[in-house]
Amino acid sequence: MNDSNYQRMVEEILEEYETTLAQSQEERQKLEERIAYLRRASGLTGDMKTIVSKRCYVAGTDNRPVDTLVASPKTESYLLTIQEEIFRRVAVIERAIELSGLSTSA
Repeated sequence: MNDSNYQRMVEEILEEYETTLAQSQEERQKLEERIAYLRRASGLTGDMKTIVSKRCYVAGTDNRPVDTLVASPKTESYLLTIQEEIFRRVAVIERAIELSGLSTSA
């Protein structure tokens, strides 16, 4: 199977799962449980600020501007939102593939 066919198949599986998710309270609950598991297992909660602070570099300055930005409540909220979206997307993909019976092993 070539890459474009595989990509199309995965997109169809995800679309089908989104429909299932919209119609099934039980499936939404399973997804929330999976997201909670990813949150606990990731070790990222609260660490995204540290990651950004350590990885960002502004040429010609020390790290104080980055540290100040990262310490702001809006940035923390934004990073948590991104983190939750990552967890949601991973959980949706995993669950959709699981339900489709599509093997992820090569």
